[in-house]
Amino acid sequence: MKSIALWLIVLVTMAVSLCKAQVTPVVAKERIVHDVLDSQGNVVSHSETFGKYLRNSAGSTITQIYSSVGGKTAIRSGQLEDYSRQKLYALNYERQEAVEQGNLTHGPHPEYLANAKTAR
Repeated sequence: MKSIALWLIVLVTMAVSLCKAQVTPVVAKERIVHDVLDSQGNVVSHSETFGKYLRNSAGSTITQIYSSVGGKTAIRSGQLEDYSRQKLYALNYERQEAVEQGNLTHGPHPEYLANAKTAR
């Protein structure tokens, strides 16, 4: 049930962009490598964290955090800023749940809105 609610929230939020001005969505990626070395300079522990940021044309954003340990990459957590509902959600992909964190008191950044209006 929780996984259905999570994906329903994500899908509805991203579908809102289809009803509004078509602006190229933003997708950004981040990669952080963390190596622990011994006194001889050999790698004792290696981990990588990846982030993915997506924004739809309505200004709602989703941030996903992936991590890689021992060669296995898995999505762990994320955050959804749903401007159509003015809600902030914490996403836990391991438990497949979205937990409401509170209300958004602001909208998308004004520069983004200005660019979306001029792109129509």
